[in-house]
Order: sequence, then C-alpha cells, then structure tokens
Amino acid sequence: MQLGIFIARLLLLAACTLPWLALGISLEPWLGSWWLLALPGVPHLSAFSFLAWASVLARLWPGPPPGLYVRSQDPSGFQQAARALLLADLVQGSLRSFGLERLLAVSPALFRLYLRALGAECRGVTIARDVVFDLPGRLRAGTGAYIGSQCRLSALLELRPGRLLVGDVRIGRASFVGAGCTLTPESRIGERCFLGFGSVLAVSASLASEVWARGVLQLAPGASIGPRTRVGYRVLVGAHAEVGSDCRVGDGVIIGRRARLGDRVQLGTGVIVTPGAVVPPGARVAAGTRFPPETGQQESESR
Repeated sequence: MQLGIFIARLLLLAACTLPWLALGISLEPWLGSWWLLALPGVPHLSAFSFLAWASVLARLWPGPPPGLYVRSQDPSGFQQAARALLLADLVQGSLRSFGLERLLAVSPALFRLYLRALGAECRGVTIARDVVFDLPGRLRAGTGAYIGSQCRLSALLELRPGRLLVGDVRIGRASFVGAGCTLTPESRIGERCFLGFGSVLAVSASLASEVWARGVLQLAPGASIGPRTRVGYRVLVGAHAEVGSDCRVGDGVIIGRRARLGDRVQLGTGVIVTPGAVVPPGARVAAGTRFPPETGQQESESR
C-alpha cells in the first residue's frame, strides 16, 4: 500500500511538472534559450497545478459523510472511507514533495483557498505552518479563528482494523488553538476559546464558549467543559465526564470518567475526582485532595 501511494505521488508530480517543461521546450524556437530563465518558476507553477489537481480529485472522490464505518456491516461505505484516508495521505505527502507547505505558509489566503476548494469552511481563519489535515474537507472553522503550528486536525480516524470514524472538526469564531494540538472527529471548540499548546480533544470531546485552557489539556472521548470555565496546566478529563460552567480547575487535576462537576466548582492544584463522582455546584475542593474524600480523610476532618 505504501508503495502504491509513493507511485501515485510520483505520477502526480509528473502530471503537474512535465506540462510546464513541455511548454517551455515547445516555445524554444521563438524564445531561444531565454525560456531557461523561467525554470526556477516551474515549482511554483507546478504548485498551482497541484492545487487544481487536488481540487479535482476532491470533487471526483468526495469524502464520506460523518459516521462510523465498519467493514463487516457496510463494505461499500468502509471502502469509500478508506479511499478518502488514502487520498488524504497522498495529498499530505505530495504537499511535502512539492515544498508546498512553505509556499502555502507564505500565503495564508492561498492556503485557505486550497482548503475551501477541498470543501472546508475556513473563511477568515489564520492557519500557521506545518498543520496536518486528515480529510480537510470536514474542517468547520469560524471567522477569526487561529490554528497554531504543528497541529493535527483529524476528521477521519481508524479506531481499529475494520472500523473507520468520520466526523467534522469544529472550531468556533475567534477561538485560538495553540501549537501542537490534536483535534479528532466530532470534536468541537466553541466561540472565543483559548486552547493551550499540546492539548488533545478525543472523539466527541467539546469545549463550550469562552473556555480558557492553559495547556496540555487532555479530553477523553465524550468529555465536555462548560462555558466560561478556566482550566490549568496538564489537566486530564476522563471519558464522558462533564465540567459545568464558570468552574476553576487548577494545575495537574485529574477528573475521572463519567464524573460530573456542577457550576462554579473550584478544584485546587492536584485534585483527583474519582470516576463517577458528582461534585455539587459551588463546591470548593482543597489542593492535593481527593473527591469524594476517603474514609480515613473524612474522620480526620471531622475531628
């Protein structure tokens, strides 16, 4: 499979480069050797050709609609999703082969035009260098959003052999996604959010509007954080856990799976919320403790 992708990259490179060289050779009787001065511009012309080819390929073989594709249950849908995954790998590899990543980084407007040609919604979005898109046509970003360098936006994910998940990656208006973040299918960031560097939003994880996360936030599948919540550094939120609105979560906090935090909860540094626990609204949990407290800790506090 990797050999086939490599051969396809070479064919695409030839299809984008050779026509310009052939045009220059055909014009040699009229231009003489002057056409050789245009050789440095061939990679840039090839880059625009590549953008055109990528757009045509995206229209001929559009990505599958959002959903879970299982090979044993839906062979045709699974093949369509697998073809989209291979096409995304081909496009990303070709970007590096052409040196297009640097060219597109110099011209953000051209990069947005390229993504929109593939079906993405990214009008007025700022995209830094070295951002990797898996199935870029499923990006849904609002005006004024910023996507930092070396981020990975994966709208198509292979859960395990024979199971592919396709879903939109949504970034709200005027939100900031720091460098090195990873967003997966069906992950959602609300409006005016700040997601610090190195954070990961797993499948179906979500941030409501005006959430501020300092950095290295880990949201497990199905986890959610309510509006106007402030999250510290290196926080882990377990699968399907819910954090209410206007909460304050300190550095190094661990929130177990299916735990629920009410509104206006304050968690100190290093707090551990056990799986399935329910923290009542307005509660304050001291730094370095567990919630709910262990039996020995409850007795010492009562004394």
